[in-house]
Amino acid sequence: EEDVEIRRVTLTNLSDETREIEVTTYAEVVMAPLQTDLAHRAFSNLFVQTEILHPQPAILCTRRPRSRDEQSPWMLHLMVVRGADCGAASYETDRIRFIGRGRTVAAPQALREDAVLSGSAGSVLDPIVAIRTRITLDPEQTATVDLVSGQVAATIDPLGRLYVVSPNN
Repeated sequence: EEDVEIRRVTLTNLSDETREIEVTTYAEVVMAPLQTDLAHRAFSNLFVQTEILHPQPAILCTRRPRSRDEQSPWMLHLMVVRGADCGAASYETDRIRFIGRGRTVAAPQALREDAVLSGSAGSVLDPIVAIRTRITLDPEQTATVDLVSGQVAATIDPLGRLYVVSPNN
């Protein structure tokens, strides 16, 4: 069994007018064992790196290994829209930029603004993954949005190639 979650959202425009709908994902990045994360969350986050995978609407995260023998965990967050036209995706990996100063996850700044996400990536103090896109739906048109998040163990060879380490190997 792999650690992958797929959520499918179906959007249908039941009106007589063309509609533009903005879809934004949000997930907090946890790449350490539960007890380690609970005990030292801020410390664990210091080792997380994020990367935006242009042109795919995806974000890749990894935690730098703490030793030579440790296999780095990798996380993928992806949005796929089918059945409708959509605008260019924007991305955020910095929690404070998404939520905003003095705000909460229940009412983040990013959802109050009519703008693209900042596109920050790399090392951030409190990593998240967020992808935003605008979907245009004509009357009676339906679109499907697949949201994929998953984590696997992987290693990088001397040439810089990423290999997923199967638990069955």
